[in-house]
Amino acid sequence: MTKREKRLLRIQQNPNNVSIDDLEQLMLDYGIEKSRASKGSHRHYHYAVGGTTYHLVIPATKPVKKVYIQQVLEAIEEISNDQDS
Repeated sequence: MTKREKRLLRIQQNPNNVSIDDLEQLMLDYGIEKSRASKGSHRHYHYAVGGTTYHLVIPATKPVKKVYIQQVLEAIEEISNDQDS
């Protein structure tokens, strides 16, 4: 099992108390890129699935709220499904 897979599994099993840095590394592992330099309290990311670009905006709070982690996990699932097709 790769570090990427271990990180994903750890965050899936316990989406509470995930730091923004861990979440950001997970997103980078799966091709979700930072859109721009962070100004203020939110971080902006983008990813493409099937020719459509999607955006994620995540507040840089500690820990990251579960709803934002779920959005990232759903995005990773979409990316994985698109790559498998």
